[in-house]
Amino acid sequence: MDFVNKNFFKGLIPIAIIIILGYLFITILPVIIVGGLSIWGISYLIKKIKLWKSTAKWGAHKENIEVVNKEHDDFPQGEIIDVEFREVK
Repeated sequence: MDFVNKNFFKGLIPIAIIIILGYLFITILPVIIVGGLSIWGISYLIKKIKLWKSTAKWGAHKENIEVVNKEHDDFPQGEIIDVEFREVK
């Protein structure tokens, strides 16, 4: 009767390892997700607070800015040179 239980333990060990790894994955994964989201949220808030502080410092000087209307000159005052080119295929 030794031949009956010979393959039973060889098949039981991988199944037990898979079950243990699945259990650890299910219990540890939510902790990793919550930790990652909290780190991301804290860094996001820190960036927003730094941006808010930098705009608050510069916001006081906005009253002193003078708006100047300037015509946009797309072309220089000199002569425009027409250049011929070949299309590369």
